[in-house]
Amino acid sequence: MQSSSVLSRIGCTLAVKVIPGASHNEICGWLGETLKVKLSAPPVDGRANDALVEFLAETLGLPRRAVALVRGETARQKLVRIDGLALAEVKKRLVKAIKGGTRRPDAFGQINP
Repeated sequence: MQSSSVLSRIGCTLAVKVIPGASHNEICGWLGETLKVKLSAPPVDGRANDALVEFLAETLGLPRRAVALVRGETARQKLVRIDGLALAEVKKRLVKAIKGGTRRPDAFGQINP
């Protein structure tokens, strides 16, 4: 007998181009289907990767555990998995963050102008 309920996991993957060592954390916009993100964290010992995951989770209003790096640990081009949101909703929230001009604190907790 088949179950009438099917569990599905909502989620998506997102291509991201990271610019580490910037003066502040910022979502810059879209390069085709790739999101461009500036991060203040340096590309040393995975610090930029951790900052990316934390920054995207905060920007999307998700817990940190819902965002994970899938590919690109040592590259600027990365693939990120986002659990709990469909790609359309992720893009909608990111566009809102871009239009709102929101900046998040840098690695030192400062919001730069």
